Amino acid sequence: MKIYIIKKLNVICCLFAVLAYTAVNARPIVKIYADPKGKAEAKGTKNDPVNSISTALGLAKIQSNTGVQGISIVLRKGIYPIESTLEVVQGKTWHSSVPLSIEAYKKEEVILHGGRIISQDLITPVTDEAFGNRFIPEVRKKIRQVNLSDAGIREIGNLRPVGFGRPYGPAWMEIFINGLPGKVARWPNEGTVPIHSVIDTGSIPRRGDTTNRGGIFTYTETNRPSRWKEPGKVWISGFFMWGYAADAVPLKGIDTLNKTISTQIPTMYGYGSGKPWRAWYAYNLPEEIDLPGEYYVDEI
Repeated sequence: MKIYIIKKLNVICCLFAVLAYTAVNARPIVKIYADPKGKAEAKGTKNDPVNSISTALGLAKIQSNTGVQGISIVLRKGIYPIESTLEVVQGKTWHSSVPLSIEAYKKEEVILHGGRIISQDLITPVTDEAFGNRFIPEVRKKIRQVNLSDAGIREIGNLRPVGFGRPYGPAWMEIFINGLPGKVARWPNEGTVPIHSVIDTGSIPRRGDTTNRGGIFTYTETNRPSRWKEPGKVWISGFFMWGYAADAVPLKGIDTLNKTISTQIPTMYGYGSGKPWRAWYAYNLPEEIDLPGEYYVDEI
């Protein structure tokens, strides 16, 4: 009797499993197509694709409530501009038990682009003669400008202290030229300038001094800082005290007569001299654009 019941339950269970498997596989897997050349109001089919991933995700949310087995967003080749965060997290932005995948169509190249592509007609010679005179004469006529507002760029971010012990934060604007990253104009182009002597080490946050007082140090063997018209916009980076603690801080001013540099804020360990690594370089300087790929962003 016991053997008979067990066998009967096994048969029933097997039949149920077959029925369940058939029912699940009867549910469709929906494909939503996107193409940079598509339309925002499109249906999302292969012949009528939408034009963005975010629009495709919107259609996917609607389809997830129609009893489908799964949803696949299929991306055709091209560049997809991303102007805001795309987040797909179960229970947070994707409130569905339906599996979702995002994939390229076959082996087509798909690029998610978080930047702005600047049209060549917006790249023009420098029109402000007074500002243009700040550039090194040898390259003055080779420098080009872009009005960022004309390119639809409103947020450029802010340079901020970065280095050992500094908190993480949003990155500032970066320029890529022909696929290669540019570099904020700096001096010297390679290497660093020694800290000659320290007049005021400034406050030292690592020792608990929270007065946020910048330091003052001297430099020698160069008159290069005399060319910099707006020292308050200049930043310096280097190993100011210890060889493991790089830092970056904005300048407060430069006394070119006495060859002293003062900073707006302290470094984590203060400033020191007398060691080969205690040195700095300056960046964010239009006067120092002298190599292809170097640039300066004027915030005014």
